[in-house]
Amino acid sequence: MIEILHLSKSYGSHTVIRNLSLHIEKKEKVAFMAPSGCGKTTLFRLLSGLESPDSGSINANPSMAYIFQEPRLLPEFTVLENVMAVLSGKNKRERAQNWLLAVGMAGHEQKYPDQISGGMAQRTVLARALASEKEIFLLDEPFQGLDDESRKELIALTGNLLKNQTLLLITHNEEEARALCSRILYFEEGMNLRAEVHT
Repeated sequence: MIEILHLSKSYGSHTVIRNLSLHIEKKEKVAFMAPSGCGKTTLFRLLSGLESPDSGSINANPSMAYIFQEPRLLPEFTVLENVMAVLSGKNKRERAQNWLLAVGMAGHEQKYPDQISGGMAQRTVLARALASEKEIFLLDEPFQGLDDESRKELIALTGNLLKNQTLLLITHNEEEARALCSRILYFEEGMNLRAEVHT
């Protein structure tokens, strides 16, 4: 599903990713753990096409959904309209409502992003990503800043709803990594692989 070969990326004189090679199978769940500044988010930006590598190659299915640390909902749209924004074809409202129901947001469809909690915002983002029907999900610390109860609920919900997709997770929390992923990759500076653990 994803083949990364000899990937490198620098910003000026600072090399963020150095000669990274990695293979990820279809429907595999992989966590990326490393200290801040080691290149994890840069890797996701390269995978999603938001940036281009200096050298090396990425061979991946382009069907990707990227869930960022912050919800990034459209503030002028309601919860329902945010999910409808990624849909095309018939019955958009009904389909969006079904996804919101799946993530526990039924009854909040007409609220705006500034009227809901951080956990509810991330549920809405998850509904929107699922509605896009992508095959690969890039999750960049999506549970950061949530209270413990909301975080656990959203982790369980994410694992259940994404069981048939490929999932790549950036986290500093080993509990999150073990709850969602079957493989944990520990990196050092430059995205040099330090250890690999199968759970």
